[in-house]
Amino acid sequence: MLVNVLSVLVLSAVTFASPASRAPLEFGPSEGVGSRAVARGDYDYKYKDYKDKDYKDKDYDHKDYDDKYKDDKWDDKDCVKGYLKLTTYDGKDFGYVGKETTWYGAYTRANHDEEKLIVEINESFDTWGSFNIKTLNGLDPWKPYFSGIVGYTSTSDDISKGSYNYFFLGGAKWPTPAGASAQPVENSFTSFTGISRNVETAIFHAFDKKTKCFDVQWVNCDYSCPETFIGVYEEDKSCVLFGTGDKEVFTATFGKATFVKLSFEEKYDDKYKYDDKDRYDDKDKYDDKDKYDDKDKYDDKDKHNDKYKRHDDKEKYKHDEKEKCDDDKEKDKYDDKHYY
Repeated sequence: MLVNVLSVLVLSAVTFASPASRAPLEFGPSEGVGSRAVARGDYDYKYKDYKDKDYKDKDYDHKDYDDKYKDDKWDDKDCVKGYLKLTTYDGKDFGYVGKETTWYGAYTRANHDEEKLIVEINESFDTWGSFNIKTLNGLDPWKPYFSGIVGYTSTSDDISKGSYNYFFLGGAKWPTPAGASAQPVENSFTSFTGISRNVETAIFHAFDKKTKCFDVQWVNCDYSCPETFIGVYEEDKSCVLFGTGDKEVFTATFGKATFVKLSFEEKYDDKYKYDDKDRYDDKDKYDDKDKYDDKDKYDDKDKHNDKYKRHDDKEKYKHDEKEKCDDDKEKDKYDDKHYY
């Protein structure tokens, strides 16, 4: 009897132990988990078979939402390309967001320059409002919106102080409205695993056009806006990008993570080539103008000199004629005198 009582007490202690004392939860699903588990390398081929079909999951009806937002406008003329830089809270560089994803569709940190994710932002947005970020060499063209996807082991779509809930940074097919909570939009996590998760895309805001830094703000189901932290979680050989509402509770539950701030680093590309060309063309234009101005200046000087030269020649001619006339007159007077 005593043995049975002790067994019950031990089991109870294990059941209600704090997250820190339990074995860590799974951050992402083990490879192969899910009804539609797609190998990362086979994605481009297998996804074509069902990319235009509605999900069968009864709790993931996104067709109406997709139809509503499929005409999303994105004015290319106001867009700037670049990279998403990661900086630790003590100001150290921590690399960039990479173009590679985990097998379940979450973006990872880039290890080399050629692995950096190229993104596009629209500079015409209100700097203090929420905005979307498009990816150009990641999960594009089927999941072009850089987005927060509710975490695999999160208990709800909300994040908050005192909760380990989190979201992956992955790709979404359509944008979600600014200020809206997580929506049932087609996303990379659900595409790879078949596990339904909601998404928020307009979570980026307060963009500083001088420093290029910006904040991330998750919106809960009651429309509250909890403090949001972005981190890099080391999972096996990948460093996965995620967000949470409590750094301490997250690390106590899942293990060590490095928390970072995001900033935009503009990509130097052909845009600048053309700008430089225009700049040099303008320089040549002004050089030519100066050349012609100088020519006109010298032409004017020559004309001015010619005018005075002609005037001098005329005066000299008049003077010579006068002297000649005077000489002739004196000569006549002399001849007359001797003649008489």
